[in-house]
Amino acid sequence: MKPVEIVFLVIGIVLAVILFFYLVILTVDLVFFFSFKSYWKKHKKGLEVVLKMKHENLIRILDIFKTNKIQVDNRIRQTLLDMDPKCFAELDTEESKKCRNDLSVIRDEIFYIANQNGHIVVNEEFLLAKENVLEQDVLFRKCLAMYNADVLGYNYWAQFKPCRFIYKFFKVKEKEII
Repeated sequence: MKPVEIVFLVIGIVLAVILFFYLVILTVDLVFFFSFKSYWKKHKKGLEVVLKMKHENLIRILDIFKTNKIQVDNRIRQTLLDMDPKCFAELDTEESKKCRNDLSVIRDEIFYIANQNGHIVVNEEFLLAKENVLEQDVLFRKCLAMYNADVLGYNYWAQFKPCRFIYKFFKVKEKEII
């Protein structure tokens, strides 16, 4: 072989190795990207379910109050009944943020009213509903932490420099943490 052919052969081999490693990196990136996307979608669904359950339990507590003749501001009841549980499906909308905030405010007001009425605090049905709401708050915080971690992973792999042009081509947008 001539020296020129050897140089071209070496350059060809080096380029083939670089291309191979780039394809490996691209494959790893795509695997991580789609796995994080899958994870945050599951956690998003979990958050939706937890918020709907919390909504239902707060309505149940209001019904328990009504049965036990405990007065509750009609504004609280109406806000809770007017709240559409479908608003929890899209977590990053303003409506969903407002609904989540309203749920927390209503929960605090309901628990305050319960503490002002000593006989309801020992009611077993109320205690069970209250415990459910408190457990759902803990579940929400855990799911939210996992969701946000997965969104950060998703955003990282979407911005990974060697592969960023692919995501820009497909107009992949970063997700917002909650």
